[in-house]
Amino acid sequence: MKMSYRTYYLIFFILYGIAHIVFYKLGILSSESQDYTASVQSLINNGSFLDETGFFWNKTPPVFPIWLYFQYQLAAFTGIPQMIITSLCSIVLTLFSGHLIHSISLVIFPEKERLARIAMCLFLACPFIIYATYKPLSLVPFCVFLYASLLYFFRFLYRNTTYKELIISSFLLALALLTRPIGILIPLIYAFVCIVYLFKNKKKAALSAIISLAVTALTIAPWSVYNYVKSNQFVVLSSHGVNSIIDGFNLSNKFYREKIPVSEDVAMISNSFYQQREEVHSLSDVLTFLKEKWKEDKGAVLNFYAYKAQRVWYGLDSQNSKKERVIKIISIVYILFFVVGSIVLFRQKQRHYSWWLITVFLITFYFWGMALLVVPLLRYMLPSMGLFMISIAFVCDYYVPKRGRL
Repeated sequence: MKMSYRTYYLIFFILYGIAHIVFYKLGILSSESQDYTASVQSLINNGSFLDETGFFWNKTPPVFPIWLYFQYQLAAFTGIPQMIITSLCSIVLTLFSGHLIHSISLVIFPEKERLARIAMCLFLACPFIIYATYKPLSLVPFCVFLYASLLYFFRFLYRNTTYKELIISSFLLALALLTRPIGILIPLIYAFVCIVYLFKNKKKAALSAIISLAVTALTIAPWSVYNYVKSNQFVVLSSHGVNSIIDGFNLSNKFYREKIPVSEDVAMISNSFYQQREEVHSLSDVLTFLKEKWKEDKGAVLNFYAYKAQRVWYGLDSQNSKKERVIKIISIVYILFFVVGSIVLFRQKQRHYSWWLITVFLITFYFWGMALLVVPLLRYMLPSMGLFMISIAFVCDYYVPKRGRL
C-alpha cells in the first residue's frame, strides 16, 4: 500500500525539525540574515524602505525583506520566539518546493506517479536543501517562485493551454526576481524556449515570448519606479550588483573566510584586486582591472575563473575546508547521477523530455555564469540542483524494480 502525501510531508517535517534542533545545538541556526537587517528594521520602524535619515534601502529587492518583516510581526503577535517562526517558515516553504518538484515531474512524465514521488523525496532528502533552511535565506522562497513558474510554463507548452498559464508563470518568475536578483536574465531563457518550441506556429511563438517578457517586466516595474522616485537612481532589482562582483575577487581577504590553498595565478589575481580595492567602485573599474591583468597574463585570468567555475559546486562563504571536502564529494555524486539521467532521457527521443532538459541546462549554465561573476558559492546552484532530481528520479524509476511503497 502506498503512503499518502500527508505521510510523506509529515515524515519530512519531522526530519527537518530534527535537523533544526541539531543546527540549534551546534549554534548555527539563525533567525537573522545580515544582508537584510537594515531593510527589515526600516520596515519595522517606518513601515517603508526609507530609514529615519531618508536613506532608501535598495541593496536587495523587496519581497524577501517583506517576508522577514511578516515573520517578525507574527512572532510579536503570537509571542512565539522568532527562531521557531523562522524555522517553521523555512521548513514549510521547502516542503512546498518538494510538492512543486512532484507537480513538475507529472507535467513532464504524465501518469508516472512513482517517478514524481521519487523526485520529491530526492529533493527533500538532499542534505544541501535541508542545510539551506538553517537561516533565513532568500534562496528558499526564490525556489518556490521559480519552481511554481516552471510548473505553469511547462503546462502552457506541453498541454497547449491558454495564455493564462503563461501569464501566471511570468508573474511568478517576476516574484522570483523580486526575491533574488540573480535570475534577472531568466526571462530571456523563457522567451527563447517559447520561440523555438512553438516555432511551427510562428505567430503563437512570437506572441508567447512577448507576453512572457511583458508580464515579467510589468510586474517588476513598480519596484523600479519606486526606486527612482525615492532614490533618484535607476535600479531594476538591486543596487548591490557591482559590490557582489567586487566581493567575488576576495577569496581570502575577508576576516570570516578561511585561507584556502590556491595556485599562484589565482592568488595573484585576488591579491592584486584587493590591493587596488579603494580604486574600484563600478563595473567599468572592474573591467578595467581585468583588461590590465589580461594584457599582463592571460593564463592567470583564465585560471582564476576556471578555479571559480569549479568552486561554484561546493563553495561556502566561510571557505571551511573540512565542510567543503564533504560537500564536493556529495555534489559530484549528484552531478554524475544527473548526467546519467540526462543521457538516458535524451535517448528516449521524446520532444517533451528533450525540451525540459534543454531548459534545465540553460538555467543551470546561466546560474553557473552568474556565480562566476560574484562569489562562487554552492547556494547559487541549489535551484538547479533541485531540478536535477527529476532526471535522477527518471533513472531510479527506469532501472529500480517497481516494488515498495513509493
